[in-house]
Amino acid sequence: MLPFLKKKPITGYPKSFAKRLTWRIMLRMIIIMIIPVYLLFLLTYGIVRVGAFSICERVLKGEKEEVRRITSDLYMAATNTAPFIVENLDNADKMYDIINRMLKLNPYMRSCGIYFVEGYYPQKGRLFAPYASRRDSVIMESQDACDQGNDYVKDKWFKDAISSKEGYWAKPFLDNDSAKSPLVSYLLPIQDQHNRTVAVLGVDLSLSWLNEKMQPTRALNWKNSEEWNPEYQLY
Repeated sequence: MLPFLKKKPITGYPKSFAKRLTWRIMLRMIIIMIIPVYLLFLLTYGIVRVGAFSICERVLKGEKEEVRRITSDLYMAATNTAPFIVENLDNADKMYDIINRMLKLNPYMRSCGIYFVEGYYPQKGRLFAPYASRRDSVIMESQDACDQGNDYVKDKWFKDAISSKEGYWAKPFLDNDSAKSPLVSYLLPIQDQHNRTVAVLGVDLSLSWLNEKMQPTRALNWKNSEEWNPEYQLY
């Protein structure tokens, strides 16, 4: 037989068998260790996930309830003020007192105004719109919104509110101040004793303030304060 055709003696079997046995033992140990860790991970993940969803649900529900409460307060403020406006329609200057009192009693309210139809008070000119706003925790001196050249009777929001038979939340808009603050208004048509719509009562809510108030830290600070804080508004 030729030398290169001779079979080599098998000498590595025991060593290869030992290696395979060692790897099998190590593999089983790794599997035994991984399974409990994996199960523990799944259990922990499940607990955290369920807890997180539960917390988020409570937070979102709380925010919804808070927003609902704020908007409900403004709705009630407008509804309760309407009869006083009707009772004092014969006194134009009394309207300033009404909106000032309204703003003082409602800390969520950013501003409010009563926008009368054209020529309702001839002595006041073509348009008359008593308006009051809040700045730096102080209610500014009431003024006529028309003093700034606001010809509101031509605006769509006024026409829609006048033609409406009940109050509603209008679309958000930007205020005319220098910071262009985003606001949303509840508009309520005011009818006299003859069921004629003579004015629109508008109460404004600052969306910037509302957004800041919904932040957890801001909300906590707000709840600890005794009065409305203007720092929550982004003027």
